[in-house]
Amino acid sequence: MQSYDALRTSAIELHFKLIDLWYYDFLSNRRWWVNLGILIIPWIVWIYLRKKESTDRLLYGGIVAIGITSTLDGIGVEYGLWNYHYNVDPLIPPFLPFDLSLFPVAIMLSLQYKPKFNPIIKAIIFSLIISFIIQPIAVKLLIFNPKLFNTFYFVPIHIIVYLIIYYVTYKRSNFESLTK
Repeated sequence: MQSYDALRTSAIELHFKLIDLWYYDFLSNRRWWVNLGILIIPWIVWIYLRKKESTDRLLYGGIVAIGITSTLDGIGVEYGLWNYHYNVDPLIPPFLPFDLSLFPVAIMLSLQYKPKFNPIIKAIIFSLIISFIIQPIAVKLLIFNPKLFNTFYFVPIHIIVYLIIYYVTYKRSNFESLTK
């Protein structure tokens, strides 16, 4: 059995090879541009579509969404359940465009529209759209690879994450004015 240090050295060498590969073809690779768009465009859309009086509350939910989804994606990638094919930058995890932008912005936009609507139904609809429309598009664009992790497994995960963000945004947060 190899020692931890030997395995760590091999992992570092592999990482440097991946960085070299990334530098070699990142500007000519359409996946890089798609990931960059996924990272930037949702925030631009959110800036224009957000309810300005709810910005603090929505950003609070968005930050919690970033934390949850980044943790879950990190675990899934680390255990080989799924993988992302291309990094925006070789020094950050490849799932960050989805976890820092697309997923939290989609949740924030969903939360602000029809806030009185049943959150469980909204969570189910949101989960089905992410699992059966967005993720298959990412697979076709060769950005995301679910490996052996069935798309149906993502549905309850997305529902739970949505409901946690709903709870944090609407039920748990007590935003008060900074000036009294």
